[in-house]
Amino acid sequence: MSLDGALWAGDGVPWMIFCHEWIQIEDGTMGLVRLKPDLSGAPGSPKTLFQATGPWKQIPEPLFKAGGGHGMIFETFDGRLMLVLHQPNSGGNERARFFELEDTGGAIRLKK
Repeated sequence: MSLDGALWAGDGVPWMIFCHEWIQIEDGTMGLVRLKPDLSGAPGSPKTLFQATGPWKQIPEPLFKAGGGHGMIFETFDGRLMLVLHQPNSGGNERARFFELEDTGGAIRLKK
């Protein structure tokens, strides 16, 4: 079981990065699998990038408090750090929301 697949291409080679669902393996993982050039399938087996046990540092306040789901942090082509998530988190009304972030050196936070 997997979810939240994201297409990534490096040196012209397509890859799918995805979450291996915790339901099957207790602590979820992020995985990577190479795709065929026409994106029709995977010629090999996926590899684990990292596990959900970190090492992570829990911050006292959540990064985003207003409720949302399936957040992802990425860097824009012009170098800005962004958070994308869907909100609201139920009812079939989910829409993508984008928030700019700033790196404080020891953590990240929503840019004011």
